[in-house]
Amino acid sequence: DLGGEISVQSEPGRGTTFVVLLPVTEARPGSTLVSSEGVLPTGREHILVIDDEKEIRDICRMMLGHLGYTVPTLGRPEEALALLAEARPHIDLVITDQTMPRLTGVELTAAIRHDYPGLPVILCTGYSDRLNYDIAREAGACDLLMKPVDLRGLGAAVRAAVDMHAG
Repeated sequence: DLGGEISVQSEPGRGTTFVVLLPVTEARPGSTLVSSEGVLPTGREHILVIDDEKEIRDICRMMLGHLGYTVPTLGRPEEALALLAEARPHIDLVITDQTMPRLTGVELTAAIRHDYPGLPVILCTGYSDRLNYDIAREAGACDLLMKPVDLRGLGAAVRAAVDMHAG
């Protein structure tokens, strides 16, 4: 029983109207969400997004939030390292841009994986000529996403990374 209602209204010569009301529910961890993108994996994990462009951070927060994740965002790599020192148990995955001031995504990934070997990191870039899967993996990233990233690609990469490092 979903706790909904069905009502029927009919008038001869005019037609019949069916109204189906179902309660809104939140996605459960490990469940799926059906959207115009098809079936998307969802979750409840905390995903830290680091990108020096606010618009990119906001888009990632919106997309991942749509899938059920909690998404803190930061604009500078050094802020991420400070946050992880305080909140590591509360972060399940890091997604970082490659091209940022002071530290690149590869450098940040290597630092995170050194200090927190069980914490998965996904690297993102818009410049495939500067970063490839081999470089990303060598730094310790579990995946490399090319911008622009769509909801399906992001959702699948996040779920795979979190599931691979669960436990």
